[in-house]
Amino acid sequence: MRRLMLSLLAGMMCLVIGTVRALAPIPDETGYLTDRTEIIEPAAMAQIQLRLARYHLESHRKISVLLVRETPGEELEAYADRVLQKWGLTQLEAGGALLLWSAEGYILIRATGPLLPALSGPAQAEIISRWIVPAFAEGDAGRG
Repeated sequence: MRRLMLSLLAGMMCLVIGTVRALAPIPDETGYLTDRTEIIEPAAMAQIQLRLARYHLESHRKISVLLVRETPGEELEAYADRVLQKWGLTQLEAGGALLLWSAEGYILIRATGPLLPALSGPAQAEIISRWIVPAFAEGDAGRG
């Protein structure tokens, strides 16, 4: 009986461990724009980095952009929250924001601090639908 219980317990543990997926790794921040998809042309990358650096210096608010191929094993929102934490965007007194684009077809903006009201809800939807989606649809990821 004891062996049967131990066997059942071991089998259940194997089942649980086997179904747990590893979370998608979070890349190191390589500037204001981290492109893990390699779809942004170098010239556009330089322009975006400069524009976001200028905004950060003038407003003391940091906006980071991350492009990834996929976020296997978790929802985009949970992945974005982990990126915000790792990149220190939640620690900024003036606020921080992350624009996350996945080659799986998902776009998300996550904001912290004073930027939260300005970059959530209808404002987020307008930014995505008015600026980001059309640029990507036209093949101009750097503009998006």
